[in-house]
Amino acid sequence: MQPPVGNQSVLFNLYMKEGQLAGKATQGGGDSIILDNLVLDGSQLRWSMKVTKPMRLTLKCTVSVNGHEMHGGEAKAGMLPSSKLAGHRL
Repeated sequence: MQPPVGNQSVLFNLYMKEGQLAGKATQGGGDSIILDNLVLDGSQLRWSMKVTKPMRLTLKCTVSVNGHEMHGGEAKAGMLPSSKLAGHRL
């Protein structure tokens, strides 16, 4: 992610739980955050997450998934400017 405070590396772990898509995000070996309302609609992946660092806010994220790549995405928190979101499968 590329928020206003600079680039952030986040590890997203997506999995199936009880027949539903679920996931969590971990930054820098710290605490894991559960991804809320995780939905795959065609090639669009959407979710929200409540973060506490560097500040407390709720991010709403959308990204396009193509094979092992996530691209053209954004993370948005309320009135703050959106941040670019991209990644790849490890």
